[in-house]
Amino acid sequence: MSEMVAMRPAARLIEGEDPTTMRSTDARRWIEIYSRLIELKEEMLERVVASTGPDQVDEQVVRNELARLHGRLSFWQRRHSELAPVDLDDRLGIVTPRGPAVPLTRRESQLLRFLLQNPGRFFDAHTLAAKAWHDPSLAAEQVRTYVVRLRRRLLEAQVGCDIHTERRRGYSLVFEEQIEASAG
Repeated sequence: MSEMVAMRPAARLIEGEDPTTMRSTDARRWIEIYSRLIELKEEMLERVVASTGPDQVDEQVVRNELARLHGRLSFWQRRHSELAPVDLDDRLGIVTPRGPAVPLTRRESQLLRFLLQNPGRFFDAHTLAAKAWHDPSLAAEQVRTYVVRLRRRLLEAQVGCDIHTERRRGYSLVFEEQIEASAG
């Protein structure tokens, strides 16, 4: 049974959250919301642990809420993956949407998978290396090379998204409707 149909009681929703949405923009918005909530809860957990010492009651409450938020984030990442105009086949290493099937290297596929799970969020080169490839030793130039290659593949596949670069913020996967909205 799908997670949308069998919503568990532990999966409390935030007001306005609609798990049945058919809009990828809604899913991206909820990914951003839950990502920020997780960052806040992780900071809170650090403070609770530092201030309470051996008192694990408060810590467990925060950890439970953090686990719930991670579950919601995972749900929205999967939902976005279903709704996004990009179909990444990790097993075959190809991206297919409107255009021809375009093969990706392992690194390109890993980068795209990570960016699809975090749409609209910016990551610097070091963070991408650590999170997309689990290899923080990759140089910024190497990351830039993979980004440029993936941009070409996305354009070739006509997927309706691109990787934007902003100085001091890094790289972000953006979709056509975001590009059109910022241009208009």
